[in-house]
Amino acid sequence: MRNVLLCFVLGLSMIGCKKTETLPAGTLQVNGVLHYDKGLGGGLGLYYITDSSQTMIFKNEFATDTLQYFHYISYVNLNTTLFYMDGGEGCYTAVPSLCGLPLADIVKFTIR
Repeated sequence: MRNVLLCFVLGLSMIGCKKTETLPAGTLQVNGVLHYDKGLGGGLGLYYITDSSQTMIFKNEFATDTLQYFHYISYVNLNTTLFYMDGGEGCYTAVPSLCGLPLADIVKFTIR
């Protein structure tokens, strides 16, 4: 009986010790929807519209915009929370006149 109780207590302690994910210092978060536009002339690529209607663009760590899209495809057109590092301001490469947009270095997305 004592062994059963001991196993039960050990089992509960393993379940109760859930590892929490720590984010890098300075990580910001915002809610919104990730969009993708691959129109003529390259399109806008990935961009994020926050719940407060602010447009954000992303620092691209991938060789091409297409690879970046396929990496984040499971979050496109869904309500998400974006965790990011502030990258200053940036421009769309396909549309040089669109400059001064917030540039985010993505830490992670979570679906809301």
